[in-house]
Amino acid sequence: MRNYLRRYVYIAATHADGSLLGPAGLIKTATTTPAAPRETIVLYGTGFGQTAATPTIVIDGIAANVAFAGMSGPGLYQFNVVVPTTVSTGDVLVAALMGNGETQSNGSSPWPASSQKRSPAILLTF
Repeated sequence: MRNYLRRYVYIAATHADGSLLGPAGLIKTATTTPAAPRETIVLYGTGFGQTAATPTIVIDGIAANVAFAGMSGPGLYQFNVVVPTTVSTGDVLVAALMGNGETQSNGSSPWPASSQKRSPAILLTF
């Protein structure tokens, strides 16, 4: 989701109870709250291909424990991830590493035609 006032792209994410994850005020018509260290959060994404491999999810440069990785709808992937205990406060970069590809830091490139898969960079707030 893009919030033009903040000029960042945030990942579609929820807390384990289904409430929206993000900085306060990210969405004017909904309540969003930051994640916390050791919390299990749910991340959503597309474009991970038809593979059973579990990606490595890196939050703030720290590999997170992926408790679940799978499809939650047609083309929609769900990753239940435990937030590392030493994550920084504020907006942090989240990257998904899979095979020989990873998310890009600038978040602007679409999937290339090659076999190396890339997706936009994503932010979370803690």
